[in-house]
Amino acid sequence: MGLREILQKFTAKKEKLKEYQEDRRVQQIAVEREKNSNERELERFMEERRQANIKLKLDEFRKQKQEEMWKANLFKEEHKILDGGSPILKQKNLFALKSNMLNGNGGFFK
Repeated sequence: MGLREILQKFTAKKEKLKEYQEDRRVQQIAVEREKNSNERELERFMEERRQANIKLKLDEFRKQKQEEMWKANLFKEEHKILDGGSPILKQKNLFALKSNMLNGNGGFFK
């Protein structure tokens, strides 16, 4: 399969999606025009109220999640970073050079 066929498939899918969206938009416009003004206004107010309720519930959910995160037991004594394991400061230096480059034992300066 060549690059040309892949691009053709991609553009064909994109065109189908555009056609579907256009058909849906036209259908929605036709349904809206069949309604009288009072019905449209009532639906608009109901949608605004629905969106406000969704926002309130989402804010409550976010607040609850944030409280759960703060109350989580992440900082218990068994989870301390500095306790337990081998002490880093008392370990042998793993990154020390085997030979000193400055005194001529090997390296760049001779």
